[in-house]
Amino acid sequence: MHDWTNDKSKQALVSVMTEWAFMVGTKEANSREETLINVKFVITNYGDFTLGEIQNAMNWSLTDVLEVDAACYGRFAPMYIAKILNAYANKRHSTLRILFARESEDRQKKNEAQKLQAMPYADRVLEKRKFLIEHMTLMRDKQVEDAGGNLIWRVMERNGSLNEDMIDEIAIEYAIKKTAEEKAKDRMNGTSKTISKVVEKSRYESIEKRYQRDNLIHRFLSVVESIEDYVNKMSDKVIMGNEK
Repeated sequence: MHDWTNDKSKQALVSVMTEWAFMVGTKEANSREETLINVKFVITNYGDFTLGEIQNAMNWSLTDVLEVDAACYGRFAPMYIAKILNAYANKRHSTLRILFARESEDRQKKNEAQKLQAMPYADRVLEKRKFLIEHMTLMRDKQVEDAGGNLIWRVMERNGSLNEDMIDEIAIEYAIKKTAEEKAKDRMNGTSKTISKVVEKSRYESIEKRYQRDNLIHRFLSVVESIEDYVNKMSDKVIMGNEK
């Protein structure tokens, strides 16, 4: 819990409340007494928030990141402040949950990679062949996406089955459609509002490239009679790349 007992912290919160009231464009400025009531309300009900988080809540509400109507139709008062801070808390919780899930997934992948690396090379080749057969089958039958890091694409490229020059109008149109769906999802959950335009542009370019490759893989595998035979004919070098 943040320490709001000292006068310096309280005065800093007074400044934030004053700035926030101005930023939302209330018709009349709050009096000193009204500002202190707001400060007391925040400390009493949101004492676990840091000053930085309250400023974040203010900025996110002003930039339409929070999924709530951020307009202040009356006085800048506790009811409005509670609405914004609650929306911020919900957004913070969902964001942290996603980050924790990603960290957990990354740790799991790292542990699995370390276990795999400890195996003899021949055993690792067999494990990877097995994974490739399973995932390629899913890509053919269920139209799932490539594995992390474009693994299937990189193996098929090393095998000479596919390459960037083979990307055609069909793959491009498919990628544009799928990327548009990703953008729509991002707009709905607010993801696009929390990243810069440069990062956003780079992200969507990467997504579009991935979908182009996925489309080529799907089409190639759709005419492969036996994926197991296809993978088993690949050399160990093709399967493992530069792994030793």
